[in-house]
Amino acid sequence: MERTEKERARQTVLKSLFIAGMLIFFAVPFRLPPNIGTGDFRPYWSSSYLLAHRQDFSDPSTVDNVEQTLTGWNEPYTMYAWFAPTGNLVLLPYTLFPFTRAVYYWLITHITIAFFSALLIWRKTASHPWIPLVATFGFSMTLLSLIFGQVNGLVVLGIALFLFLSDLGRDHAHDDCTCGLEL
Repeated sequence: MERTEKERARQTVLKSLFIAGMLIFFAVPFRLPPNIGTGDFRPYWSSSYLLAHRQDFSDPSTVDNVEQTLTGWNEPYTMYAWFAPTGNLVLLPYTLFPFTRAVYYWLITHITIAFFSALLIWRKTASHPWIPLVATFGFSMTLLSLIFGQVNGLVVLGIALFLFLSDLGRDHAHDDCTCGLEL
């Protein structure tokens, strides 16, 4: 009986340390190297920002104004978000933060998406789980996607969830993933 109390206390301490670590990780403003994660994320964040503020996210001059004033974009052309308007809904939570902070959170989200997608796809094999992680994060296109702040990780997550749920025989759930991918 004493062992179970010690084990519960140990688990409580570990959970508390994990929660404290996550709070510090998300609260402390780590600095990213210049331009990491900003390239392709900029137009998507700008478009979602306009949606959040009930402005026209399809108007090039409005998008350009947001890019110039809020994201530090200094080029003479406007970058556009090339995805369905429903994609803005996924990125709406990131508009609660200034652009530099949103880039940081998007990078964390993108790394997490790549991590879990690799594990979901690999789960059927009984071999070591580090293999898909090395393959995923060692693949140059994954690294480029992270560096440029692309949103294609959402498609990868949708495919991984579709495969995972179809293996479980949950037809309605994997149909939902298909609908999400189409949006």
